[in-house]
Amino acid sequence: MDKINFDWILIMISSLFVLFPLSIGLIRYNMLTSSLKVIFYYTIVSALVEMIAWITIYYHQTNHWLSNVYNIMEYAFLSYYFTKIFVISKVNTFIKYFSTLTLLVITLLTFIDYKNLNHYNSTAYIITCLVLMTYAMIYFYELLNSLNVPKISYYSHFWISVGVLLYFSGCFFVNLFSEIVLLGNDKSINQLWLIYHFFLIIYRIFLAIGLWFSKTPLQSNSSSK
Repeated sequence: MDKINFDWILIMISSLFVLFPLSIGLIRYNMLTSSLKVIFYYTIVSALVEMIAWITIYYHQTNHWLSNVYNIMEYAFLSYYFTKIFVISKVNTFIKYFSTLTLLVITLLTFIDYKNLNHYNSTAYIITCLVLMTYAMIYFYELLNSLNVPKISYYSHFWISVGVLLYFSGCFFVNLFSEIVLLGNDKSINQLWLIYHFFLIIYRIFLAIGLWFSKTPLQSNSSSK
């Protein structure tokens, strides 16, 4: 019983943590750059999805369809965010076309078998994880080679990109292990998904930090971003 209570408490905490970046975004909204507003709107959608998810749980309804649809929206928001912060024009152009193509693939994978929409689509989510992890690493490469950032700890995009890299790396391995390594071992899979909620809490903390450091002096040279 204690184990069950702990599991639900952790899940509830990870859900409530969406209010952290959402509140920071509301407080700092007038200071947010256009790219950070994308992250703020993303947190609004995340909060709405969390609310709908808990309503479906209350009425004992399956909500895997919600996770599948949210995966599409999450990828759309974050890929658009990265296209707004990449500095190298050739990279930016490539990412825009690649993101559009990947979004179509993810959407197709999600809805091609609409009868199974209530089954969690791990393939689409693994693709999302891999692409967004790659975008974060490309951003760090650009940051080290193109930008003059004397105090990186005050740079919004750094914190958000760290959060993206950590969260989607964790999600990638959780999905991979649950679908391949631990297939059929329900107890281990449930424990593994609890780790996901730890990653989600950390991710939302990083998003909040990124939104808090909006419009610092370090970002004065890229205020439109």
